[in-house]
Amino acid sequence: ETIFLFSYMLLIVLGSVIPGDRDLGGLNFTLVLSPTLQNFLHVPVFALLAVLMLRDDSMSRLCPREKYLGVLVLCAGFGAFCEAIQVVIPGRFAGVGDVVLIIIGTFAGIAFSHSAKDCKG
Repeated sequence: ETIFLFSYMLLIVLGSVIPGDRDLGGLNFTLVLSPTLQNFLHVPVFALLAVLMLRDDSMSRLCPREKYLGVLVLCAGFGAFCEAIQVVIPGRFAGVGDVVLIIIGTFAGIAFSHSAKDCKG
């Protein structure tokens, strides 16, 4: 499962570095999405990242509190990194609001994982 986690993280980084001011041969989907929709997509993207992190075997030895706090810090840090690199990408803009949406998405992923675990017993 670790390979899926790192592959997904790579996709997030690659999506973060697509210029927002021009079409790059088939990557024009970023031009079609409104900036508001692009911002709100942070929520499901980072919710899934949190779920993948929680499912990773390296997290199995941690108690739930450490696991959830670790995922929150890792997702927020990774999201802040992705936002920071957008400062140098033409047509992309970093913002505190995006980091807030990243944190909301992370909490949603943690809550989903926690509730799914409770349903399994």
